[in-house]
Amino acid sequence: MVDGIVFQKLLSALLIAIPIVSLTKISGNKMVSIYLNKGKLRLWLTIGFAAFLFLLVTSVPAAMELFGARGQNLTSENLISWAPWVAVFVFSNGVREELWFRGLFLKKYKSMLGVDASNFLQAIVFSSAHLGSQFTPFLFIFLVTTFFLGLAFGAVMQKTDSLLGAVLFHAGTDIPVVLGYFSNI
Repeated sequence: MVDGIVFQKLLSALLIAIPIVSLTKISGNKMVSIYLNKGKLRLWLTIGFAAFLFLLVTSVPAAMELFGARGQNLTSENLISWAPWVAVFVFSNGVREELWFRGLFLKKYKSMLGVDASNFLQAIVFSSAHLGSQFTPFLFIFLVTTFFLGLAFGAVMQKTDSLLGAVLFHAGTDIPVVLGYFSNI
């Protein structure tokens, strides 16, 4: 069952990313217009990997906190067997959502609204897209969290001029959610 869920996420990521990248090229825009470039390499590597590693190390306690007693299947055996699936899921989702919510719109919003307002707007859109989430009993808290994470992801993209640090950061934030979700299926 886990492999089917991961395949769906990977397919979804490809169905979002390929048209965005293709249409950006076809329209004559450069990849930098959707933050798909090297940017400030050292800065995004530092931010992205630091956030990812911190979130990876704290993912099991965070998953238990998010899912409580329902996260009963978070055994070391399951964690090891799920690791490749979790990695594919979180990086697919990170690329998908960073391209879709921030890469596609953040610079376009900035030209009309400025840096801060554009980041605020994309965070509202990002958080709103999670309204239908059914894997958490704490939907309001989850939506508030996704709003503030959206602000953080947007700030990382704006500061590093690259999608990649935000993808790493985003992937890290998804680890406890995915572990909790997998532990309940």
